[in-house]
Amino acid sequence: MTNRTIIILLLCLCLGSCVTVEAGKYVLKKSDRLSVEERLLWRTALDFPKHCRDGIYEWDDENHPRLGFLELGDNRYIVYNMCDLSINQVNMFLIDMNTPEAKPRLLVFKTLVEIYDPKLDSGFYKEDSTDKQNVQYAKRIQEDVKYMAYTTSLLAGSFFVDTQGRLIVDKRSNAKGTCGTYSIYSLDSGQPELVGFRAQYSCHGSNDVSRWKSYSRDYIDNLNVLDQ
Repeated sequence: MTNRTIIILLLCLCLGSCVTVEAGKYVLKKSDRLSVEERLLWRTALDFPKHCRDGIYEWDDENHPRLGFLELGDNRYIVYNMCDLSINQVNMFLIDMNTPEAKPRLLVFKTLVEIYDPKLDSGFYKEDSTDKQNVQYAKRIQEDVKYMAYTTSLLAGSFFVDTQGRLIVDKRSNAKGTCGTYSIYSLDSGQPELVGFRAQYSCHGSNDVSRWKSYSRDYIDNLNVLDQ
C-alpha cells in the first residue's frame, strides 16, 4: 500500500463519508464530495469518454467529470459517468471491493426496444375516452407490440437498485410516465443479466408500472440479439 493510499484512507476515516479502492494503478474514492484531482483519477480509470457514443461528450468539463454511485451490497457498487445530459445517457462500471486490484468493469446490457408498426397507432383510441377505456386501449395495443434486443454499454433513463440488489432501468417516453420500458438486471455474474421486463407502448394508459405488461424470461431469452 502506498503512502498516498494511507493518507486517503485516514482522511476517509476522519470524514466517514467515502470508500477507496485500488483499481489497477489508481487509488479511487467513492464519495459525493470528490476533489478535482479525485474526479480526474476516476476519469482516467474509466477511460472516459471513450465508451460514450463516438467518443464525444459535448458538455464535458475537464475539471469536473460527472459521476454517480449505486450501492449493490456485498462490497460491490456501480460507478457511472454521464455521456449525454439531454437524455441522461451513461456508462456503468462495476467495482468489486472483494478484489480491489481489479479494474472497473464496463457493463454491457441487453436492451429491448419495440419494432414500430404504424397500425398500432390507429383504430382504438378516442379523444373522449375515459381513463378506464384508455387503460384497456393500452393493454390491447401492447398485445401486438413486438420487441428486438441489442447489446450496449450506453443506458438512458433513471436508475436505482432494488431491495434484492438488482439494477432497475426505468425509461419513460413522456413527461407523465405513461409509456416506456422497465428493465430489471441481475449482476450476480459480474455482467448484467436481463431477468425482468415490463413495457407500455401506448402513452394513453397508466403510469403505474405494475399495470404494464410483463414479459417472461423465455420471451426475453429467445429474442435475437444485435450488437450496437
